Amino acid sequence: MLVINCGSSTVKFAVFRGSAERCRGLVDRIGIPGSSLSISLPGDRAIALKLPVRTHREGISHLMRLIIAQDVVRSVEEIDAVGHRVVHGGSFTQSTLLDGASIAAIRRSIRLAPLHNPHNLAGILACGKLRRPQVAVFDTAFHAAMPEEAWRYALPERFRDIRRFGFHGISHQYVAREAARILRRPLSQLKLITCHLGNGSSLTAVRNGRSVDNTMGYTPLEGLVMGTRCGSLDPAIPLLIAQRERLSPAEVEKLLNRESGLKALAGTRDMRDILSRAKRGERKARLALNIYCRAVAKHIGAYMALLNGADAIVFTAGIGQNAPEVRRRVLSGFRHQGLRLCPRANPANRAVITRSSSRIAALVIPTDEEREIARETARVLR
Repeated sequence: MLVINCGSSTVKFAVFRGSAERCRGLVDRIGIPGSSLSISLPGDRAIALKLPVRTHREGISHLMRLIIAQDVVRSVEEIDAVGHRVVHGGSFTQSTLLDGASIAAIRRSIRLAPLHNPHNLAGILACGKLRRPQVAVFDTAFHAAMPEEAWRYALPERFRDIRRFGFHGISHQYVAREAARILRRPLSQLKLITCHLGNGSSLTAVRNGRSVDNTMGYTPLEGLVMGTRCGSLDPAIPLLIAQRERLSPAEVEKLLNRESGLKALAGTRDMRDILSRAKRGERKARLALNIYCRAVAKHIGAYMALLNGADAIVFTAGIGQNAPEVRRRVLSGFRHQGLRLCPRANPANRAVITRSSSRIAALVIPTDEEREIARETARVLR
């Protein structure tokens, strides 16, 4: 099984044989000087190549030649299927086998996720020449079963199609399953709050293995403060900005998606830089950190009420997995709920970062979207 996860200038890839990982790699800086291809192989082997990569199609051609040369697969024909991450599934409620109609539907959904879907589609089109079955695994699909009170906006009936979809579903689904394994309890009996905190961030309330709410909405712009996205905003503000700056809708969308969030508050979207500068007492960095952590804590509190408590709070993705200070700040407000953070486990990024006496567990689980995509692809093809 070949897994492809295309970003704006990257292709993450992995090959699985059953549940065994055969390789994992990255095509980086596509269309930018200094492009490269790196791959990790069994036996702690790694290869890194500098080579020009102008398009996603070229990147996929390069990675296919490399995995064949390294005997990961003997030929293209040995690949059973290709699984793709697609951020916005629109009307799709589950992973789907790709054909002309489904590819056209993904193309139409580009307007809903302009930062992601064009690149996801580029990967699908590039892999078409491999002539292997392709499956789209949607970030929105895990949230498709949310109750209407979770996805419905309070708009007139004629706008019913404008609804919350929720995102990062592949990651939330994976870490929820892993949390059940770590806690040694059936997922069907757990109440979880999963926190995917990276450049894009969202929380999901998970009851009995099903998503019942996600902080993102019609697009990935709603919800938490993020690297370059503002998160939830008074709807009058974009109108005011457009009038004041005489901006087009596309220009306002760019401002909210690419020029806001942590970048606007602190001048950088990198939480590592913000934490370092905040520690030195820099005001802008401290404010950005406070705003970010407050938003995460506020939404966790809301989900505690929605779920009537939680068995565990799960942190994943770049910030969630690697920023103990963010986790400490976020969780400090839940001591009254009986949550007891372990001062040794949290800085060490251990799997369980709460004391054994804690009534709510806090977990750190590295996400593995590629493995989840492979699992979903195999399920669709069965």
